[in-house]
Order: sequence, then structure tokens, then C-alpha cells
Amino acid sequence: MTKFKVLPNVNKLLFVVLVFIVFPVRNFCASTREKLNIKPADAHSAVDASEVLTTHFLGPLRAFANMSIWSRASSFEEEGEYFELRALYKLALKMQPRNAIVYGYISDLFIYTIARRMYEDEPRWQSVLAGLKFIEDGLKKMPASWELHSKRASFFQTMTGEIPVKIIGRELKRENSLFRYVPEWREQAVALLEKIEKLPEDEKVRFKNFARNHGQALIYTRNLRTFPRYNSLSPYVKQLISEVNVCRARLSFLSNYDSFKKIGARPYLSIRCFYRAFDVFNSSHRDLDTVLKLCAEIYRDIKSRDLNAMRADKKSVYQNAIATFEELSQLKARR
Repeated sequence: MTKFKVLPNVNKLLFVVLVFIVFPVRNFCASTREKLNIKPADAHSAVDASEVLTTHFLGPLRAFANMSIWSRASSFEEEGEYFELRALYKLALKMQPRNAIVYGYISDLFIYTIARRMYEDEPRWQSVLAGLKFIEDGLKKMPASWELHSKRASFFQTMTGEIPVKIIGRELKRENSLFRYVPEWREQAVALLEKIEKLPEDEKVRFKNFARNHGQALIYTRNLRTFPRYNSLSPYVKQLISEVNVCRARLSFLSNYDSFKKIGARPYLSIRCFYRAFDVFNSSHRDLDTVLKLCAEIYRDIKSRDLNAMRADKKSVYQNAIATFEELSQLKARR
């Protein structure tokens, strides 16, 4: 009987010892790898030694730890303890460093849940930026993850308030910016930010206040007139708001197109790219030729595939994508 009473305690002690050993060793491996400038041979499977230790050295114990983490995470979410949830998600990321779902949960937490509870502009922006960086970090580890590519495109599509202006500025400075695909759009984005910066102080305050309080207006410009504050803005500021929306639609479209260039014409990413092309067209009719040219690459990729050999659900999505592109093409024929 004594033997069976001791074993559970030994297991608990072993688990604690392993946790305290693995993480220091993981950090040591990571720092050594950085000092020696060791890079993965294959960018599509960027596994480092520290991750191998964390995920494999713990063995079966990792499964129990993950169950405990996700169970507690569910409780924190129900209780509204979002900052505690943030710390728990980061722990989950250490235990599952190559799980795209974890990166998605963390990014949503920072971008949407926590940021919306920030009353000051700078903390809100830092929270959104942290969430976006988690998506980008996940894509560095898992470049072929369509889930993370989709998450990034959704971010550009749904960003509201003053965030679009800040993101446009960040994207212009970022290496391998999405604007590299259409240099003309890059030039127009630079000009837009310069015009916003040169606004008289009172106009700039009105612009920021409108964006902060009616952020959705930067997505659904057709509803702008329903906002009382919109009518108090000068025609010039109204034009700038419209240009911000055009740039936001372009970034969302380019994010989907960039995903195609990196991982091919995946079903849902393809049709979303065509949908975002419609957003660009609705925001700026002069962009139709540009989006059609880029979408044509995806269309040709899809048409070259044997759709009849695919599962019914996948085939259906591709067929919808083809129909969407052809509808987009008809817009040009009617012009």
C-alpha cells in the first residue's frame, strides 16, 4: 500500500523537476543558437533545438500540462480575467510553439478583447501591435499556415478607429511591405499620410475624434452619412476618411494576394482575395484593372487544377471562387 501512495507524489515531483529543468535549458539553447547565428536550413520547417526540448523532452507529461492550461484558460475567459488569460496563453505557446491556433487566440486577445478595454490611444495601439506581431511571428515559424494567413488578412479587413492610419504607416516602413506588389498604391499611401499630418490642428482633432468614436465608418463608408459628426467635418477631411478606407481595403486585398504568392491558391484564401478585390473596387473604381491583373494569377492557378478529383466541399469553394472572379471580370466589360 505504501508503494502505491508514494508513486503519485513521485510523479508530481518529477513533473515539477522537469518543468524547472526544461525551460532554463530551452532558454540556454535559444541564446546559444542566437550567439552562433545558427539559422534553419529550410524556412518552411524552422524548428530550433529549444522547441524540440520543450515539446519532446516533456513527453507524455506535456499533454497533461496542456489540458490544465486550456481548462484554466476557459475559466479565465468566462470570468473576464483577460490579463490573466494573456499570461496563460503565453505559457501555452511555450508548451505548443508550433500550434497556429495558439497564435490566433493570442492575437485575437490583444487586438480585439484587450485593446477595446483601453481608454487611451497609445496603450490601445500597443495592444493591437502586439497582437499583429504574434501573427507575424507565427508566420515566420509556420509560413504555410493558411489559418495565420487568413488571420492576418482579417485583421486588415476589420481594423477600426485610428488603427488604419497607424498600420498604413507601419506597413510603409516594414521590410517586404505588402505595398511592394503595387508601387503606385505605396506612393498614394505616402501622400495620404502626409496630407493627414499637414491638417490644421483643429481639423486633425476632428478627424481623430471621428475615427475613434465611429471606427466602423472607416470600413463601411456607405453608412457615413448616418453619423451626425460626419456632417460637421470639412469636405477635405471627408475626402481623407474616404482615402483611408481605400488604403485599408487595398491592404486587406494585398494580404490575401501575398498569401497566394507564398502558399498557393488555397480554397478559402482564394475566394476571400476575390471578395476583397470587390471591396477595393467599391472603394475606388480606378483600381479595377490592378486587382483584376493580380486576381488573374490566382484564377489561372485554380483553373489548372482537376476540380473533379477534389472533395465536394473543397471543389465547391473553388467553383465559387471562379464564379466570383468571372463576375469581377464582367465589371470591366460593362465599363
